[in-house]
Amino acid sequence: MGECYTATRAEKIRGNYENKIRFFSPPEKSFEIFSHEKTEDGELRMSYKDFLHAMTPYTYTPYFEDSEEYLKDHKPAILKKVDADGDG
Repeated sequence: MGECYTATRAEKIRGNYENKIRFFSPPEKSFEIFSHEKTEDGELRMSYKDFLHAMTPYTYTPYFEDSEEYLKDHKPAILKKVDADGDG
């Protein structure tokens, strides 16, 4: 049996803010908010996990905690098409 998860007030506030960014902001703003990697030159990069996080609305559940290990071995075909320059 799974354990019931209750989001904290801070998580709900952050999630609602992220949903506003997802739905009402231009793609550039979403990219800035959800990208968590920087290159050696200081340029922002978005990992597959960041991309999925940016595209999936917040629903008060923790569904991205274990996705990093899974995505290393199983990259969805649609995400391979999104990577235009092929650098990951």
